[in-house]
Amino acid sequence: MILLLTMLYLTSPCILVIQFLRMHFV
Repeated sequence: MILLLTMLYLTSPCILVIQFLRMHFV
């Protein structure tokens, strides 16, 4: 459970950055 939360915590910023870049470069 803790592992899942840490993975989510680490990957969510990456997803936000990717979405931000896609919005601005498409």
